[in-house]
Amino acid sequence: MGLGLALLGASSCSLTTADVGACASSQECRVAFGVGAVCEADGYCRTEALPPRCELRLPEGASADPTLLADTVPIATVVDLSLDSHAARANSVELALVDASRLGVEGRGFSLVVCTNQDDFQGDGLDRSAASLSLGTYLEDIGTRVVVGPPASSDAEAVFGVTEDVLFINPSATSNALTGLDPSPATDTMPGRFWRTAAPDEQQGIRIAEDVRSRDVATLAIVHANDPYGTGLRDVVVAVLAAGEEDVEVIDFPFENGDDTSFGVAVASAASTPTDEVLFVSSQTEEAVAFATSAATLPGFAGRSLFLTDSAGNEDFAAEVRTDTQARQTCGRIRGTRPAVAVGFVTDLFRSLYQSAEGEDPTLFGFASNSYDAGWLAAISVAWGVLQEDGDLSWPALARGLRNVSAGTEVNLDAGGFATVLSAFARGESVNVTGASGTLDYDVSTEETMAPTELWVIDDDCDLVVLPDPDGDP
Repeated sequence: MGLGLALLGASSCSLTTADVGACASSQECRVAFGVGAVCEADGYCRTEALPPRCELRLPEGASADPTLLADTVPIATVVDLSLDSHAARANSVELALVDASRLGVEGRGFSLVVCTNQDDFQGDGLDRSAASLSLGTYLEDIGTRVVVGPPASSDAEAVFGVTEDVLFINPSATSNALTGLDPSPATDTMPGRFWRTAAPDEQQGIRIAEDVRSRDVATLAIVHANDPYGTGLRDVVVAVLAAGEEDVEVIDFPFENGDDTSFGVAVASAASTPTDEVLFVSSQTEEAVAFATSAATLPGFAGRSLFLTDSAGNEDFAAEVRTDTQARQTCGRIRGTRPAVAVGFVTDLFRSLYQSAEGEDPTLFGFASNSYDAGWLAAISVAWGVLQEDGDLSWPALARGLRNVSAGTEVNLDAGGFATVLSAFARGESVNVTGASGTLDYDVSTEETMAPTELWVIDDDCDLVVLPDPDGDP
């Protein structure tokens, strides 16, 4: 049993080899005993119950009847289910895989395990980072082929480092540092194992700096997490501001991610240092809320404008600020950036399907559309492995499939588009996909995509409002 299994509290059943029987593949064990069962090197099944942090969502009914797992490829997503915006991401992945499973790939559908990395889930004592590491090793151990997540850049980097044989498609980790996880330039022989449907932070950093400069901010405090996301985005903003004609003085206040004392010192120091504006950079929505509360209560922040990033550009943050007596005092002073909500057929279709299933507009929640696209890309990567790699579902085979989605026949990421993908891949042809988050045009050397960034504000009524694009683009 690996470290991840031990931390998560999963335990092997005390069955004899006669009880579990011989096996030739983990698929046989899953069908007999459930999604956590694997075929060991000795040729016998090892059975594992899913840990409390994880639930089997697909196929429906498979928790009670493991035979429904026959001919399915295991996919997983890791989110923080204590946050509505993260729950929406898991729902979006599920929505894509439900449709993909209806068509299947030469008779193979998809199973989906959803895991939460929230702090101290059911009193297990694990913080978000420790839970993410444990879940990563566990999901690899049970043979998961693709993991969508985990959400934060620091956790994505850490989980990548402790796994070897799983493909990552991340919908929300945007740090520029993550581009360096894989060899560059990428090739078909040596493709990357880390992919994402969200663009790196360079564009967001540029948009922040341009907006700061356009409003004649002369002094800027940057309170940021000392992790790949916080430091990476801070570096882009500082570099762009330094390259401008007008000098903007930047004063840095880093804090250690997840350290309440370090966070408090950084925020208090920024409050006591006079600046025109304060930029707060953290990948955690709860830290953004804590910053808003501090900005309302510390006298040094009075009258100063506040700038936040994509972790706050969602309904979770707006609702917390709206309902917190102290934090709501910052309404009308907060602005921020986030990846722009795309427009087009696939976005409208996704919104309609999600509203029918969940009764909510998914575009209110950050990175839901990116998660929907990630679910479809997981299915597409498996299609390439089955149809062009003789059924090879190793991560390099799956990654080569993703290197074939940015040129060729135009395809929407929906059920009809997936049928077109299957036909094209069977002929060895590439496709050019458009998803709910926009056109996913990957640079084959970096295997990164690009996307526009939009500005938003928390208005006087404490509602999140997206600002019109100054260039008139939708």
